[in-house]
Amino acid sequence: MFSFLSRTPVISCQELQEAMNSKQEAPVIVDVRETGEWNAGHIDGSINIPLANIQERISKVVPNKGMPVVLCCATGGRSRVAVQILRQLGYTKASNLTGGFYAYQQTIR
Repeated sequence: MFSFLSRTPVISCQELQEAMNSKQEAPVIVDVRETGEWNAGHIDGSINIPLANIQERISKVVPNKGMPVVLCCATGGRSRVAVQILRQLGYTKASNLTGGFYAYQQTIR
């Protein structure tokens, strides 16, 4: 039923950290959790766009559809859906943070 979810491009927490520290084009990190969740803690530099608003707001935040975009949520479920939405909108470098913000907190200290 949800076979499209298994083909979602992913990035590990370590790979994201390396990309953020790279001199090359750093990804835009979009956190699709609700604002209250984001306010309670988030990846430094991330932008909050709740999943319900992603289609309407993403082009204002990331106008370049060729830019790397990493989507995250608490554990990876909502952001997986967001990656599929962005891919349908033409964002060719959208990927899902494996394990979400919780995994990132545990991995990056």
